[in-house]
Amino acid sequence: MISKIGYMGFYFLSWIAWALPLRVAYGISDLFYLIIYRIGNYRVKVVRQNLQNAFPEKTKEERLAIEKKFYKHLCDLFIESMQLLHMTKKDIKKRFKYTNIEVFQKYYAENRHVVVVLGHYGNWELNIGFPLWCGFRTLATYKPLNNLHFNKKMQESRGKFGVEAVSMKQTAKKMFESSRIQPTVLALIADQAPMESESDFWTKFLNQNTSVFLGPEKIAQKLNAPVIFLDITKPKRGFYEIEAKVLFDQSKNTQPLEITKAHVKSLEDQIKRQPEYWLWSHRRWKRSMPKTATLQNIHE
Repeated sequence: MISKIGYMGFYFLSWIAWALPLRVAYGISDLFYLIIYRIGNYRVKVVRQNLQNAFPEKTKEERLAIEKKFYKHLCDLFIESMQLLHMTKKDIKKRFKYTNIEVFQKYYAENRHVVVVLGHYGNWELNIGFPLWCGFRTLATYKPLNNLHFNKKMQESRGKFGVEAVSMKQTAKKMFESSRIQPTVLALIADQAPMESESDFWTKFLNQNTSVFLGPEKIAQKLNAPVIFLDITKPKRGFYEIEAKVLFDQSKNTQPLEITKAHVKSLEDQIKRQPEYWLWSHRRWKRSMPKTATLQNIHE
């Protein structure tokens, strides 16, 4: 009952956030910033520790500046998550643009499948508009939300533009099934912490020992799919641009772990360029590297 009330309140607020002019909606985001960061101290200890570990070479003042920018961006994401429930095709294409969509159009014309890798950077959710730009069948992994009402609505929101959400456990199966029917793009968010049983790859990422999924590499090699990293930028509030960077055209010709190292390094470079747009409130480094694991170098 409580979860349903919470969902109904969020959905009501989402209509308000959608109906308001953008400048007013982001004015509310500024108010949320004061409440969440200045008053509520939401996960400030987690964010501060993550930034300190990731950027020990920066001064305390420099890290604090990143922290403040991150919380402003986080509040923007909250507003945008509400707006996303009501966006039209025209809205989504206006606010999330691909600068080189011809990369995907080329692979579609060649009847090839594509593995896309991205992180929790910028507004990764707005990428659900990808099918509007190209003819690929599009699969995207997701982690179910605890609130069933929220979870159902988010799946409906993602699906209205053509993205098919698949659970992590079903990802490979769905991709291989789809690949036998039509050209398919599989979008994988690769900066989530894998389960302990799936932590086959450890590397120094943002100055910390980090476990990484090998799923993107395994699927790409099996299908000989191009691997594309989505480089997201935020030119102004509420608007995002994305560049499709081809890491590998022929995955079958890569060495073991080569794909994984490349996309992890691409994400790290993206974060270092503008760190305020990554999800620093995520408890990414809860688990220590086992003594039996080997630390891989992504900068070789």
